[in-house]
Amino acid sequence: MGNSLCVGSVHITCAVRELAGERGPWEVRIAGRSARITSMRLLFLCSRNLWRSPTAEKVYQNDPRVEVRSAGVSSSARCRVSEKLLLWADLVLVMEHEHKQRLREMFPEIVRELRIEVLDIPDDYPFMDAELMRLIRERVEPMLERGPPSPQHSDQSLDS
Repeated sequence: MGNSLCVGSVHITCAVRELAGERGPWEVRIAGRSARITSMRLLFLCSRNLWRSPTAEKVYQNDPRVEVRSAGVSSSARCRVSEKLLLWADLVLVMEHEHKQRLREMFPEIVRELRIEVLDIPDDYPFMDAELMRLIRERVEPMLERGPPSPQHSDQSLDS
């Protein structure tokens, strides 16, 4: 399967193996310079990690552009958000403004360093509901189209 990735204004087409662990990082060479392209790490958060965030994780689990995890902000969450998870993520996607506020209270020292986006998806849908999946894609895709974090550039070629 071919994927088109964008590094600055240069579009690169590369083959993506659909084997476990083959999502990235990718190394490409452009005009003698190598660029390291990593998949974006998304952390989806809802209240109890039962319906919305696990659905979002499932929707994007096989997308080669991203690595995904999910958690909840409530003390009763199936998988509770941790500092380690937050630091792992390139982008934290919360379902409601309340979740962002809860993160500020739970992790005041690191939240200001995080990129957090609110998806505005209410707790009205069961796990894998068709409308929930549509809303998730509708809200997340524009963020993915902006691409992963800036790649790390190196003067070394792939051959060295």
